[in-house]
Amino acid sequence: MEKIRFQTPEDVEVAYRPAGPGTRFVAVCIDQALILLGVLILGIGLLMLGALGEKLFGNLAERVAAGESESILYYVAAVVFLLKFLVDMFYYTFFEIFKGGQTPGKKIMRIQVMQDGGFPLQPAASLVRNTLRIIDNFPPCWVVLFFSPQYKRIGDYVAGSVVVSKAQTSDLGERTKFRYYSELASPQFSFTAEQVNRLSDADLELLESYFERRKGLEKAVALRVRHHVSESLRKRISIPAFRVVGQEDRFLYELRALLLEQSGKRQI
Repeated sequence: MEKIRFQTPEDVEVAYRPAGPGTRFVAVCIDQALILLGVLILGIGLLMLGALGEKLFGNLAERVAAGESESILYYVAAVVFLLKFLVDMFYYTFFEIFKGGQTPGKKIMRIQVMQDGGFPLQPAASLVRNTLRIIDNFPPCWVVLFFSPQYKRIGDYVAGSVVVSKAQTSDLGERTKFRYYSELASPQFSFTAEQVNRLSDADLELLESYFERRKGLEKAVALRVRHHVSESLRKRISIPAFRVVGQEDRFLYELRALLLEQSGKRQI
């Protein structure tokens, strides 16, 4: 399967493998199971709210007894459909915006959604792609995903997004260095959970790609790229500039080691 490649503003090339239909289907099944559980709990909660439950379903029993069961069925189906749509929108949009493009299902299957350029998914794009799920859920529309080179559905094309597999690193030498920095040496930087949560898997991929490719760069270019990468991440997590100056490599090593541990990729 051909990888998706893009060039970051720091002149580092990062490659991703598109998430296949099978992996995405399993992720959707996991998410839908959680959503249905949420809808069930929400429905029970509504029924337990006396006033609201009475307003929505108050005289159903009388109307069924009066022979209006068919209209009641349509009414209940419409309420359930609307409730399911709203819960779907909230669920997918919330996790994609605030959890680095990963719903629980995507996280389990190790895939994530991002912008076409490899950047974190924008809130507006998430709203668009999730609104269009109502169209993508129709079986005739599935053909779009299967014939797309990057396995995009209609919502992805409109939102400019793509679902990718989280790349695994295979450079044992680099991993050993990160283990040294994070375990054997005394860390010089301390990162809070709030700071780490500001970063996404795309940032980890950027760090991995930088350390993998820097040896092939001219010294001046490598120093410029290192500065751009460290400055970008430093500002994202609000680390004072004076703490990083002269220790960019150490800063990037320790940050990358922590992100590897957080994502479960640290396998030596």
